[in-house]
Amino acid sequence: MNFDNQEEEGQYKLIYSYFGLAIYLGQGLEDTIANMVWIDRLIKKTARRDDLPKLIEAIEQSPVETKILTEEVGLSYFIPDAKVELINVVLNKKKYIGSKLFKVEQDKLYSEEGRKEVLEFLSSYIEEIDGLNDPLESYYDNYKDLYGVTQEKIAQLSDELDIE
Repeated sequence: MNFDNQEEEGQYKLIYSYFGLAIYLGQGLEDTIANMVWIDRLIKKTARRDDLPKLIEAIEQSPVETKILTEEVGLSYFIPDAKVELINVVLNKKKYIGSKLFKVEQDKLYSEEGRKEVLEFLSSYIEEIDGLNDPLESYYDNYKDLYGVTQEKIAQLSDELDIE
């Protein structure tokens, strides 16, 4: 769907479609980071039964916790500092998009040029997340190889948490 060929109503629909996709992908990235932390803690036997929901909540709510947890992922999964910083930036943009974008940028929605700018911002954000997916998967694959992580091992370690 081309923005320039849309009537005003179509432009709004396009913006909100990109907004929905941006939030969805941002939440996926938050969940990925939380899962990576949780799996690392499982392997190192420092995980607790209720860690995963708490990790997701911490990432969603607190930029400070997000930074701490992404740095933990960076250290455990041997992710370069620049990539860890990019993950932090992208996660913080998701918070901005979800809670402030339409408050801060509302005046832009009154002009076609402003709507286009908001759409370009959302599109750029989506591309940033897409650019992180393959590298994160690669770091996770390397981690699995290093520690012999399998679905069965994760299930076993997770079951052990329920026993304790």
